[in-house]
Amino acid sequence: MRGSFYLAPCYAQRVTVPGDLGVLETKDGYRYQITPDDLLWLARSTQFEGADHAATIWAFAQRFAGIQRSGTFTDLIRAYSQPVNPLWDEASDPKCITSPHRCSPETLARRQRARTITWAELNPAVRAAVLAFAQASLPNPLPRATDFASYDVRQWLRLNPTAQILKSEPGGNWYSTHERSNGWPVDFVYVRFRDRLSVVASGGGSGGFGFWGAFGLGVLGAAGLVGLVFAARRWG
Repeated sequence: MRGSFYLAPCYAQRVTVPGDLGVLETKDGYRYQITPDDLLWLARSTQFEGADHAATIWAFAQRFAGIQRSGTFTDLIRAYSQPVNPLWDEASDPKCITSPHRCSPETLARRQRARTITWAELNPAVRAAVLAFAQASLPNPLPRATDFASYDVRQWLRLNPTAQILKSEPGGNWYSTHERSNGWPVDFVYVRFRDRLSVVASGGGSGGFGFWGAFGLGVLGAAGLVGLVFAARRWG
C-alpha cells in the first residue's frame, strides 16, 4: 500500500501516507495487512484514550493479532474503545441507557469529536506514532499487554485473576495482560515493514503485579501515597 488513500468510508477523506504500510504478524504465523482505515481509527482512539500513545497502540495490536484474529483491526478498535464505539453514540443508545452516568452531554460531545475528527486535525504526535507503528518504527513498550481501562484495577483483577498489571498512569489508564498472553515471548506480536521488524522498547517485558499487588497499592493510595482507583469509563 502506497501513496494517497481515502480513509474510513463513513467519514471519507484523503490522507497521504508516506510509503507502504506494514503487516501485523505473530510468532505462530498470523498475518494481517494494516490498512489506511485502520490508521485513522487507531489514531482517533489513541488521541482520546490517554497519554501513553505507544502503550495504547500496542495494546490494541496485541489484542487483535494475538487474541481476536477476526474481522478488521478497525472493528476491534471501535468495539473496545469507548470514545469511538458506536454503542456509546447517543443518550438513547443501549450503553448509555444502562450507564447514564457515563453519558453526560459533555462526554457525548467528546465522543462525537473522537468519531469525526479528521486526519489533518489529529495531534501530529498521534499521527506520527500510528505511522511509526505501521512502518515498524514504534518500539513496543508493553509486550503481552492486551487490555487497558481507567476504572478500579482491583475490580478487573478480581474478574481476571491471572492478569498482570504492567503499567498504571496516575489518574489515567492501567494496562494489563490477558490469561492467553501471559506466556507469550516478548516479541510474539510485531510489525513487518519491508526488511524491518518492530522491536521491544528498552525495559519492555518486565514483570507486572496481580490482585494482591494492586490491593496493597490501593491501601497506600488511601493513605495519600499511591492510588489505583480511577474514574469509570468502559466497557464498550
